[in-house]
Amino acid sequence: MIHLYALLSNRDFIAFRLFGPGLGNILFPWARMVVAANKYCCPMVWPTWPQLKIGPLIRGELDLRFYNNLFWNPGNYIDGLRKAKILLTYKKVKEKDLLGLLNTLSFSENVLVTFEGMSDMFLPIRGYRSIVLKELLRIVKPQHTSGLSFDFSYSITVHVRLGDFKPFNDNLLRKGSFNIRLPMEWIVDTVNQLRSFLGSCCPVWVFSDGKDGELRDLLRLPNTFRLHFGSALADMLAMSKSSVLVVSSTFSMWSAFLGSVPSIYYPGQLRQKLIPERLGWEVEHEWGEPFASEFLEAVIMKSRSCSREADYEEG
Repeated sequence: MIHLYALLSNRDFIAFRLFGPGLGNILFPWARMVVAANKYCCPMVWPTWPQLKIGPLIRGELDLRFYNNLFWNPGNYIDGLRKAKILLTYKKVKEKDLLGLLNTLSFSENVLVTFEGMSDMFLPIRGYRSIVLKELLRIVKPQHTSGLSFDFSYSITVHVRLGDFKPFNDNLLRKGSFNIRLPMEWIVDTVNQLRSFLGSCCPVWVFSDGKDGELRDLLRLPNTFRLHFGSALADMLAMSKSSVLVVSSTFSMWSAFLGSVPSIYYPGQLRQKLIPERLGWEVEHEWGEPFASEFLEAVIMKSRSCSREADYEEG
C-alpha cells in the first residue's frame, strides 16, 4: 500500500516540528502531495503543521509562525495513532520514485512516499491551481478566511517582507537571490507609478511583518493603510483577492498564484511565471519606468472582477 506524506522539515516529531521553514515554503510539498493524490488516488497522511521557532519571538514579530491553529483535518487525511504507525513503520521513499512504484504491479510492501522541500516551486503545481486552492480552503480553519470577503477592487496591495530577510542588495536581487529585503524607495515608486494610472487617491493596503517605523516612508503616503487578518494564512488568502499585488517573497507569490493576481516584482525576482495563461499579468518593474498598457489593462480587469465579487458578498 502506498501512502503520501508532506515532510515539512527534517525535525518532524509526528506531533510537532522544530525550526522549520515558513508557511510560503512548507505549502510546496503539501501542494505536490495533493496533486499526486488527485492524480493517482493514493491516501494522504496529515502533515505535521505545528512547529516551535524562536526567531519570531526574539524579533517580536506579529506572526510567531507556530502554525498550530491554521488547519484542521476534514477527514480525508490519516492522522492520530495511525499516522504515527505509518511514519514509524512504513518504508520511506522520495516522491521521484512514486511513478516507478505505481508501475510495479507486483509491489505489495507498505511504503510512505515523502514530499520534501520547494522542488522547482510552482512549476510542478502550476497546472493544478484550482485543485490546490480547493483543498487549501477545505483544510483551513474558518477564522482564517475573513479576508476573502474584503473589497480590494481598484486598489493596490503591497506585501513587505522584512523579518529575518537580509538587508537590501541590488546586485543579489537582480541575480535572483532569495530572502533579501526590497528597498522601500522602490516600493514607494511602484505605488506612485500605479497611482498615476489608477488615481492618486486609490487605496493602498500594506501587509507586512515589519514595524510601523520600518514602513514609515510607505505608510506616510495618502490613503495607505496596514491590514492584518489575524494570521499569516489569513493574510495570504486575503491578498489572493487583490486587484494588483507587489510581491516580496514566496509568501506573497502564493497569494498571486492562488488568486491569479496581476503581480509586480523587483528586477530579477520574477523567477517563474505563475499564471502563464494570462500574458502580461506578471512584470518586473524597473525604477521610475511606467507600466506597460497590457499590465494596466490586466489590473483593471482584475479590479472589475473583485468589485463583482464584493457586490455578491454584500448581496
